[in-house]
Amino acid sequence: MSVDGSFIMANASHHSRIPREPFTEAAHVNYGARKYLEELEQENGDGEPLHQQDKVSTTDPDSTYLTKGNRAAELGYFDNYLIDNESCVIVGVQATAARLSQESAAARDMIDRYCERYGRQPKGVAADNTYGNGEMLQWLDERGITPYIRVKEGPNSPPDLYGIEKFTYVPEENCYLCPAGKPLN
Repeated sequence: MSVDGSFIMANASHHSRIPREPFTEAAHVNYGARKYLEELEQENGDGEPLHQQDKVSTTDPDSTYLTKGNRAAELGYFDNYLIDNESCVIVGVQATAARLSQESAAARDMIDRYCERYGRQPKGVAADNTYGNGEMLQWLDERGITPYIRVKEGPNSPPDLYGIEKFTYVPEENCYLCPAGKPLN
């Protein structure tokens, strides 16, 4: 399986943002829509708490800011996909807030739903280093799913970590040797 998220820009302007409290007061929702939203909230459950922004867009209040690299911050969402590599079929989709932490949460949810729906779990999951955090890697390990994910290294990573260039690939055994010469699992 592979998993990834794509940023989808919201149809919202930076200039449409107002403080959260006046927005709640200004949002007049009719009874039918309010009842429908309450039912959706009950069905969705609490989920993981999201950071509440001080200001919200009047045209798209659920959109959140994302900045990546040296690009300007944009309002939007993540559209996350779980793909069965063997058949090249998308087997899971989940929209989330535009927070990098939500990509891993969505991946776990989609894998769980896949396991429940089809009665089996993937042997391995490939993803970019956004998913290479300790929580996600541990979650996969606990389920016996092999991660094909580069470990996320931050600017404050310990200096004793080795880069990939320090490891040796052994094709005959399909494994890597660590700098001390021991095979890696």
